[in-house]
Amino acid sequence: MLVSIHSGTERPPHERGGAACHHVGKYQVDVNSFEQIALPTLQIKTKPSSKVETGSGANSEAKQLFIIDEVGKMELFSRDFVEAVKALFHCPSVVVLATIPIARQKSHWLVEELRHRPDCCLFEVSEKNRDDLVKEVTDFLLINISS
Repeated sequence: MLVSIHSGTERPPHERGGAACHHVGKYQVDVNSFEQIALPTLQIKTKPSSKVETGSGANSEAKQLFIIDEVGKMELFSRDFVEAVKALFHCPSVVVLATIPIARQKSHWLVEELRHRPDCCLFEVSEKNRDDLVKEVTDFLLINISS
């Protein structure tokens, strides 16, 4: 289910059966519905950000945080989504937490670009480490949002 935490709008990103130009397994991808929910939430705000206090007592500009679950096969059928994600990762006032598929032989070029960016930190989640990663990811985000 696609959910905008800003507006509360919900839409299914796919349906079973039916005719569509894009399919993933038994699902047809409704790119239009996906874009109506996803694209407005991926817009970088241009108004001045708020100040946050750093550990040293100094203030710095807070960065915008975007959470994308996920940059996967269904989502990548949208060219506008691909461009919006690229813009987020190239903006210095933005921190992005995104999930990407595990490495495969035929990954989408954007997934591979994100996987190998030197300014990205990749956390691999497993059943064994998923509970411990919460603190590690939270600490990483707090440091990077306030830096």
